Amino acid sequence: MHVLNTYFLQRNYIAELNKIVAALIEYNQFPHPENLHRIRVAIKKIKAIYALSTFISHQAEGDPTLNQLFKNAGALRELHIQIQFLKTISKNEQSCGIAIFKKLELRKNLFSQTIQMYICKLHQLRKEWAFPIKTIDHKLLEAYFTTQHHKIRKLFKAHKKKDMHQLRKTIKKTMYLYAFLPLEVQQKIPMNLNNMTNIQSALGDWHDWYVAKHFYSKKSTTSISTICFLSIKKQEKIACKKLKQKIAAMEII
Repeated sequence: MHVLNTYFLQRNYIAELNKIVAALIEYNQFPHPENLHRIRVAIKKIKAIYALSTFISHQAEGDPTLNQLFKNAGALRELHIQIQFLKTISKNEQSCGIAIFKKLELRKNLFSQTIQMYICKLHQLRKEWAFPIKTIDHKLLEAYFTTQHHKIRKLFKAHKKKDMHQLRKTIKKTMYLYAFLPLEVQQKIPMNLNNMTNIQSALGDWHDWYVAKHFYSKKSTTSISTICFLSIKKQEKIACKKLKQKIAAMEII
């Protein structure tokens, strides 16, 4: 039997920290939104590692540096995404939402000024943080994934908009962590990854429009024309209909 210990958490934790540092360095030279996405995915994977560690050791894990970086990178990427939506629905996106472009440039400058500080803090985290090395009981590991699977099934059956984002996050967290497991361990904890991937993908197609609708409906957000906003609402409605059709055609996970 494959003996699994918490070293695999430490190894993957360090690997994800390295990915964040690399993405920050690359963004500093080439401020492409894909690098922001890479940063956020790596932090999500670290949060998944924390979740299992907490389940095993019953000790809360986390770091304010990663949480703040996740938030700041997310706010900046959100502006990139919304501009892409404007380009989708309007040939003249500049006139559709002029102020949002100014907001994006301001956010980019502010984020760039924090990059070196984040890199230093991440290097420090890599040196200081360590998971207590201990053997992971296979029954405890199976219990964790069983718990996550039950959460996914419950949210999947609900078919409620307010639950859909949580469903997507839970699926992602479960899949990220499952991918870290050695193959021999995965074989002892079977999971329908194909269905999970399809559901997550379908949710993502809809959720982007759902976020855009709420983003532009906030009074605090830079305003766009009524025509643009109505177009976004229409696209969200179409995406939601497609999502329900896809979910209805899928097997229960």
